[in-house]
This record gives sequence, C-alpha cells and structure tokens, in this order.
Amino acid sequence: MNLSWLSHRKDDLRRFICLDESWDEFFTLLQRHQARSWVGPGTSAEPIPRAELHERKVLPIVGMDVHGVAFWKTYEENITMTAERYKSFLEEYIPKWAIHRNIRAPVQLHDNARPHKAYVVQELIEDRSWIELPHPP
Repeated sequence: MNLSWLSHRKDDLRRFICLDESWDEFFTLLQRHQARSWVGPGTSAEPIPRAELHERKVLPIVGMDVHGVAFWKTYEENITMTAERYKSFLEEYIPKWAIHRNIRAPVQLHDNARPHKAYVVQELIEDRSWIELPHPP
C-alpha cells in the first residue's frame, strides 16, 4: 500500500484508529482513606487483608486515535474473541467514532490476529470503504 498520500494532507492522521485487545488481570486497589481507622493510644489498627491480584480477568478492546483513547469495551472471562464478535465490535464503535470526529473514511491499524484477518471482518472493511493499513508479520 502506498502511503504517499499522507504527506499531502495535514488532517490525515486524525483519520487513523489503532485497535488492540489483550487479557488483563482486573483488581481494585484499596484507597488511602479506606485504609484509615481510629485507634486509641497504645493499640494498633486491625490489619486489612490485601485484595487478590487475580480476582478476575477481563478482555478490553481499545481504539486509540491522535487524541488518545477513543473508545473501549471489555469482555468478561471465558470469552473467546471470534471473527463475528470482532466484526460486531467494529460495526458498533467505528461508525460512532467516525461521526463524532467527522471522518468519512477511517484508516484502521490492527494486528494480524485470526479474528482481525477473517473473511467476515475483511468483507465488512471492504463494504464500508474503510482503509486498513497492513501490519508487519
């Protein structure tokens, strides 16, 4: 793909949306004000058990543009990212983002994971006239 068209138009970078997903461990840190307690002189505070670092896992999909995080969605544990699920994510979020940013032809960059390169996803990208940047192998 020839990217020479980028150097000619100043606003082209705002058309880019980078997408990625990754399994993350989800936990909630105890806030400082939650750890405080009143104790009398000569006594010690009751120990507060620490949260487990492995309470649960979530699968966030994040879309980032030149302004930062543009949109995201999390999936719960035991979910497999399939081509259909990824396609429905794109159908839901890319048009909203494009309307909000006043973009007619979004330029997408995502990795070469199987759901991203599946026929149903590639067909959606082609049908909507979106541009997909090639990701190195």
